[in-house]
Amino acid sequence: QSAEFFTTQQIKYFYNLSDTQYKLLKLSAASLNLSILQVIESRLDVLLFRFQFASSIFQARDMIARSAVSINNIICTNKNTIVSLG
Repeated sequence: QSAEFFTTQQIKYFYNLSDTQYKLLKLSAASLNLSILQVIESRLDVLLFRFQFASSIFQARDMIARSAVSINNIICTNKNTIVSLG
């Protein structure tokens, strides 16, 4: 149980997630039958960072907050948006 706690803390720290955000993502993952990391790695802010449109997750969140990001020609202002293939 302490290993699970340590892993949870590492994930929350690395992705800068609050307890509430982590719990919501965990519920989303369970409902989609995915791992929590699959759901986290599908978030818009994380994808912007992974594909090097931003130099950090913080910069990606700033870009989203400034309405500088659009998906399918729709401006996206929610950093928690889950992006799916297609």
